[in-house]
Amino acid sequence: MQIIGFTGPRGSGKTVTSKMIKSILADVRDVYCLSFADYLREWIEIAIDPMVTHWSKDRVLKDKELGWLEMAGSFHNDLSDRKFTVKLESQLSPRDIMIGAGTFLRSIDQEVFCKALGARIDSIENKENSLVVIDDLRFDNEHAWLKSLELVSDSPYLVDIIHLDRTDIDLDSREVNDYISYEYCDMMYVPTTYNNPYD
Repeated sequence: MQIIGFTGPRGSGKTVTSKMIKSILADVRDVYCLSFADYLREWIEIAIDPMVTHWSKDRVLKDKELGWLEMAGSFHNDLSDRKFTVKLESQLSPRDIMIGAGTFLRSIDQEVFCKALGARIDSIENKENSLVVIDDLRFDNEHAWLKSLELVSDSPYLVDIIHLDRTDIDLDSREVNDYISYEYCDMMYVPTTYNNPYD
């Protein structure tokens, strides 16, 4: 199985490139577009609100303040079984919520997203003809975990880390550089033409 991990600044085209690869190779390989954030989105859908994860996938909406947030859940103990709903005024965007929830979950277990993604990769049956494209490689521990897949004896995995960047817009002005160090990348790619499927 080949695994490609894309890293790079926000807006560098990691998800778009992943989707293009899947589209181009669909007839010849089993291509799986996965994210470390897949587990985070599932957690937020259950714990907070499914709309947060829906909006987090939208290029425009993911950075807009929600203005409201509804949390629903249930409380169980030996004496009662109660459901609750709490409405909050929120100054947070879907991206803010995902970053906050991700930080919280990583504070409990630094490897939580590696473990969740590893389970997904292990569940792929036809490993020989499969290509896994990961579109959100952001942290050094994620890189170390991915590269460790190659080190197991008789490993079916070949891992490449690709740093994406763009020259048509200023990505360095973004507040957070949440991508791995250049020296960890197997290659760097800066496209000269851009196809924006969102426009």
